[in-house]
Amino acid sequence: MNTYIEEEDRKDPKARNEDELVQKCEPLISQAGDALQKCNSDIRGLDGTGELRMRAQGDDALPEERRAAKYLSELTGETTRSVEEAKQKLKSMPKAEKKMSGLWKVRLRK
Repeated sequence: MNTYIEEEDRKDPKARNEDELVQKCEPLISQAGDALQKCNSDIRGLDGTGELRMRAQGDDALPEERRAAKYLSELTGETTRSVEEAKQKLKSMPKAEKKMSGLWKVRLRK
């Protein structure tokens, strides 16, 4: 998604095709939202009480629990950074920014 946005951002503003950009990015935003929701659902299924999460943050966590917590944190951070970078680049493309901000709110809860 960021590759498409960067490519469009490098173009002269008059040569940009914001509708095409939205068409390219929309399925990617949906896929990312689906993946994050599935991951969240799976985690809740494995740790419905929050006990594993609390233990992973504490001193008595198993190495596997610490690794899982680290990777989930990295996944969340990378997703957030990607969305924020895209939002910044889209500020110069008002039509695409408006359409994609609605998608992010629905699909990524951002």
